[in-house]
Amino acid sequence: MPDREALETAQALTEALTGTREQVAALTAAVKRSRRHIFALAVSLLLDVALTVVVAIFAVQAHSASTSASHADATVAELHATQVAGCQAGNAERAEQTALWTHLAAISKPPPHLTRRQLAANKREIAALLAYVKHTFAPRDCQKAYRLP
Repeated sequence: MPDREALETAQALTEALTGTREQVAALTAAVKRSRRHIFALAVSLLLDVALTVVVAIFAVQAHSASTSASHADATVAELHATQVAGCQAGNAERAEQTALWTHLAAISKPPPHLTRRQLAANKREIAALLAYVKHTFAPRDCQKAYRLP
């Protein structure tokens, strides 16, 4: 009987070892799956970090572009105001020139020896001169000339 007991013990040990082998195989497969999952998570984490960095770079560039655009808008507004002010100052200067020439024409007296015909010609020349002065020094439409788009 001891042989039979030894045989039964050997069979029990064989079955136990077979069960253990199956458990070891299952654990090995589980470890491999876990490693793949860990690798996939690590790759996913690296991609997430890389995308976060790229988005942050684009956000900084967008902010910089926005700031530059707002500075450009302010510069355009300042330039427009300067152009309109310069145009209005030019209109004031033109009005002064017209007033000066009109005053000179008004106070000018023709020489006393002119005939009526020469006096009439002189008046026509003065009127032509004043028409030329008023045309040359006519005011400009500053709002029309310097419209903002």
